[in-house]
Amino acid sequence: MRPRGSAMSRGRLRPAIPILLASASSLWLLSCDRPSGSGTGDSVELEERLVVGDWMAEAGLMVLGWAGGRPELRAAVDPSLRLWRRESPLPAVEVARASGDQTLVLRAPGGAAYRWDLGQPRAAGIEVAPEAGWSSFRGAVAFWEQTEITITDAAGSRTHVSPVPVEWAGPLPDGAALALGRRDGEAVVLVLGEGSDVVAQASLDVRPPGLLTAFSRSVVFPSGAAEELVVVRVPDLEVENRWEFRRGVTALALSGSSHEIYAARSGGRIDAVNRISGNRRELARLGAEISELRPGVFGQALLAATVEGVFLVSLSGAPAVRLPFEWRADLPLALPTGEILGVREDSLFLARVDRGARTAVQLESVDGPVDAWWLPVRWRPDAVRVADGAGRRPADTAEAAPDYETADATDEGPGRAAPPDAGGAGEDAASARTPAEDGRGGTDSLAAMLAAPAAGYYAVVLAARTASGVIELVGTLARSGYPTAVQRRRDDAGELWYRALVGPYPARERADAAARQLRRERGLDAWVIELTAGMEGEF
Repeated sequence: MRPRGSAMSRGRLRPAIPILLASASSLWLLSCDRPSGSGTGDSVELEERLVVGDWMAEAGLMVLGWAGGRPELRAAVDPSLRLWRRESPLPAVEVARASGDQTLVLRAPGGAAYRWDLGQPRAAGIEVAPEAGWSSFRGAVAFWEQTEITITDAAGSRTHVSPVPVEWAGPLPDGAALALGRRDGEAVVLVLGEGSDVVAQASLDVRPPGLLTAFSRSVVFPSGAAEELVVVRVPDLEVENRWEFRRGVTALALSGSSHEIYAARSGGRIDAVNRISGNRRELARLGAEISELRPGVFGQALLAATVEGVFLVSLSGAPAVRLPFEWRADLPLALPTGEILGVREDSLFLARVDRGARTAVQLESVDGPVDAWWLPVRWRPDAVRVADGAGRRPADTAEAAPDYETADATDEGPGRAAPPDAGGAGEDAASARTPAEDGRGGTDSLAAMLAAPAAGYYAVVLAARTASGVIELVGTLARSGYPTAVQRRRDDAGELWYRALVGPYPARERADAAARQLRRERGLDAWVIELTAGMEGEF
C-alpha cells in the first residue's frame, strides 16, 4: 500500500502518454481482500458493482481510503475534480462495493459489516459472521453463513434459516431470500420467506453464484458443468430458458438494463445473450482465459480481465483494445465520457482510445488517491451545485470563473453540508470548470440540448430510457466537434425514450458518412434517420 499523503499534488498533470497497440466507530462496512490482483477468487464474477445515474450532475465516484480518512465525492466526468469531502473520517475499509445507485456496502478489518445509504448521516451496522459470504442487487444485500441468511435493504434487516447449507444467496423484494444449497450432493434452489418459511424449492443442476435480473423476477446460474446458462423464474423456480455453450463459462456480467447477459467462455470468447429473445452475438475473441467481466457505468463498453492483461471490449463489434492497467476489485472503470479510469504503476490515469488509422491509447494523469476504493454512485450533496454540462475541458483550453460551488459536509454527515460560504475554499473547493461547447458555438445547457431537433438527417448513436447516458455521450461528441442534439420520443407503449443524435445533415449521404465514422472511430452502433419539421421520426 502506498503511504498516505503521497498522492499526486492537486492540479498537476503528467503529459499525455500515447501507447500504440500491437474498526474505530460504528460507521462503516466490508469483506475480503483489498482491490489488487484478479478480484474475488471466484472464477465466475457476478457481483453488481456499477450503477446508472439519472443526470450527469448526480453521477459521481465515491472515494474511500483503504486506511480510513475523509470520504470524497469525485465527478464522474472528471475524476480529478473533488465535489465534496466529508468532515469526519472513516475507519479502515477493507472491502467496499456499490449496490444500487445510492448504497455502499462495506467491511472493516475483522469482518464487521455495514450499509451506508448515501444522504444518511451514519452507516448501519449489520450483525453477520466475519466470514459470511455476500452479494448485492439494487440496494439490497444478502449475507450467508452455514444455514443462516441475513437480508438488509432500506427497510431494515431480516434473518432467514435455510433447511440446507447455503453456497450462495441473493436478496429478493420485501426482505425475502433466494438461496442455493446442497442436499445429499444435489443442488437445491430455495425461496425463503419470513424466518425459516420455504416459499418454493427446486432441485436443479446449477452451481453458484447466481445473477439476479429483471428486477429480481429471474436468476441466471451456470450449469453444474458450466457449459450452460440456466434461467430460473422467481419465485416459482421454474426453468424458463437454457443457453448452451460448447466451452465452459468463466465469467458473467449483466448490462445496465438487464436485457443482455455477457458470458466469457473458455478460450477467451465473449458472447452477449439477449435475456428476452435468446439471440446471441459474439463480442470478442481475446485468445486468453477471462477471469472477470465489468460493464461500463452507462453500459457503453465492457472490461475484461485476462491472464494477459485488461481489455476494453466494444458492444458494437469494434475490435477489442488492450489497456495498460492493473485489474482491481473496483478499477478499471469505464466512465460516462467513454474514458477508462485505471491504475498503472501505482498511479491513476484516464485512458482514451483513438480508433483512427492506428488504434492508440492516450493516458492522462488523474489527481487522486490510488490506495482507495473508487465506487460509482448517483448522489449529490446539498452543497454541490454543478452547472449544466460541467466537466473537464480539453487540455489546451483555458479555464474560466467557477460556475458552481461546493463545501465540506458538517459533522452531521452527508446531505447536511455547510453553505458554500462556510468552508468551500482552500483544498476542498472544486476547481473552476465551464460548460462544454455544443459544437455549434453555444453551450449545452439541458434546456437547449432537450429542445426539438431541427429538420434534417441524423446519425442515431444511442437510445435509452434515461437521459443521463445520452446527455453524457452527446457532451463527449460535442467536445470533439460533432454537431449534436437530443431527441425525446414516446414509444407505442407511452414510455419516454431519449436519443443521442449527431447532425443535422442536409443529405442522407453525409449522415451515412458520419455514422460510418462513428462506428469506425468510436465503436458506436450508429444508424441514420430523417426528421422533418413537426415530425418526431421513426423509432
